[in-house]
Amino acid sequence: MNFQRVLKKSFSLYLYIMTPHAFFALAILGAWVFWAIYWIWMARNVKTTVLEHPDPNKHIHRIFIVISALLLGVHSLGIGPLGWVLIPHSLEKAVIGLALTWGGIFFTIWARNVLADNWSAQPELKKDHTLIVTGPYKLARHPIYTGIIIAVLGTALMRAEVRSFIALLITFFALWHKSMFEEDLMRQQFGQQYDDYAKRVKRLIPWVI
Repeated sequence: MNFQRVLKKSFSLYLYIMTPHAFFALAILGAWVFWAIYWIWMARNVKTTVLEHPDPNKHIHRIFIVISALLLGVHSLGIGPLGWVLIPHSLEKAVIGLALTWGGIFFTIWARNVLADNWSAQPELKKDHTLIVTGPYKLARHPIYTGIIIAVLGTALMRAEVRSFIALLITFFALWHKSMFEEDLMRQQFGQQYDDYAKRVKRLIPWVI
């Protein structure tokens, strides 16, 4: 009983002394940690790979994603012009940034669940690969990447520094680069069916591009 009282008082004190900035920072971090754990867990059950894209440059997007993550997550990189704040900090901006981050995370989870065991970390074709055109795949051909871009936008908005928006641009470029290799394989596997799908649905940003 004493332990419960101590725990309750400690938690109340923690909530009392926590600043809004600390709360939103932890909420953003929590979103990305949750996403990473979910992705690792879901990677266990996928179909067997039967074909990988032959271009050796298909992995270059990994480098850009790492650079983007460092720009967003490493506080010490906010030096000089990289640390300039482009949008004044406010509660409204923080709420929008948090909502976009979590919204993007859940959009990727929705897309991952619909893609099911067709998913792969790299541009690959799976055994009995199927073309998914339902759910979020009606909105974008690569909705997992769409969700990541939305989530990075939210996190960038929270920081609102020059480096944050550079990270957003790098993320977009990296995922666009990766999507090209994936679409090469999709066209190889599904031919005209995929071309027709690509005419109906935009690649990354619904109804835009």
